[in-house]
Amino acid sequence: MTESNCFKHSVFLRGVPEGQPRPRPRYGGRGFFLPRTAWVDACRLQARLAQPRPPYTGPVALKIIFLLPRPKSRPKKNDWPTGRPDLDNLLKGTIDSLTHAGWWEQDSLIVKCDAEKRYTGPGETTGALVWARPVTEAPA
Repeated sequence: MTESNCFKHSVFLRGVPEGQPRPRPRYGGRGFFLPRTAWVDACRLQARLAQPRPPYTGPVALKIIFLLPRPKSRPKKNDWPTGRPDLDNLLKGTIDSLTHAGWWEQDSLIVKCDAEKRYTGPGETTGALVWARPVTEAPA
């Protein structure tokens, strides 16, 4: 992955990526409850250990590759998981974890994001590869 060379910070978040569940109304109708997953908890801990110092304060570009476990029923030639979890839900939980770990002040600073999900290959570990860099160029 030669394009990842221009990124300033990187981390490999180990674990089995899970999509962030939707918020649920609380009992009694007051507010919402957002269930946390084991993936989000693991990401927060690992991201905190690799936190950039100082945190990003300006526009940020991300590249994230989610490595999912290959189901036994899936043919070896098919590397693209087209089912659940959805890519947007994977991103939501992972970016929230990086925000809580202090990688940037708020997730609204993310202005570019290149993301993909694929199955692990032989010898690969499940998790997510994350690269981050400040954005210095003006939008086209």
